[in-house]
Amino acid sequence: MILTAAWTQLLGCYALYTTSQRAVLPADKLSVWLQQHRRVARWVGIVFCVAAFALFVDGLGWGAGIAAGCVRG
Repeated sequence: MILTAAWTQLLGCYALYTTSQRAVLPADKLSVWLQQHRRVARWVGIVFCVAAFALFVDGLGWGAGIAAGCVRG
């Protein structure tokens, strides 16, 4: 559960990072698609980060889940 939450948060942060105009990104298919669809990438990133936060809370409990979500995010 914790590994799933960590990967979900990583993907969410990456999706949000690719929406930056100044980011120097590789030319792989995922990065190019996320850069071309910035609005969708922002929503995907936000949803993934919120889902990861919920997974942390579910897996670790309220106190530790909130702390893990804030520290890793």
